[in-house]
Amino acid sequence: TGLPASAGNVGIGTTAPAEKLTVAGNISASGSLSAAGPDNNYFAGNVGIGTDAPSAELEVVGNVISQIAINAEGASYTLVLADQGKLVSMTSGSAVNLTIPPESAVAYDIGTQIIIQRYGAGAVTIVAGSGVTLRAPSSEVKIRAQYGTCVLIKIASDEWAVMGDMSS
Repeated sequence: TGLPASAGNVGIGTTAPAEKLTVAGNISASGSLSAAGPDNNYFAGNVGIGTDAPSAELEVVGNVISQIAINAEGASYTLVLADQGKLVSMTSGSAVNLTIPPESAVAYDIGTQIIIQRYGAGAVTIVAGSGVTLRAPSSEVKIRAQYGTCVLIKIASDEWAVMGDMSS
């Protein structure tokens, strides 16, 4: 039936439980597992979905369905931290710049990816902020045509790879 609220913390395999329920050792469960609350939920070590031997922080065997958030911008724009992992859709009918700010202004993690789309008819040029280096084939930093896209990937401090449907 359960323990009364006055029982305090409960420990399995420990005499000093730190939470409402603390388990020292492995847990095997059949059925559903859920966690909710205002704080972050986390796991130490690798997590596997569809595998019991994950080889990375998160390994999924099977299909993954995800949705990307879209940030529509109608004028020249400087990226912000909230753009990481998003599609930034440039909607202007006139030529605009999309600026990648220096790490001193916006501290993206290495490996951050941002997709840029030229949704409007206006040319979109990717511009390096102060101290930022862009790595693009033949220095091609303009999205070639309307509806074209590029991906920006942070590869080092103040260094970004620019790849996609680009021209000079």
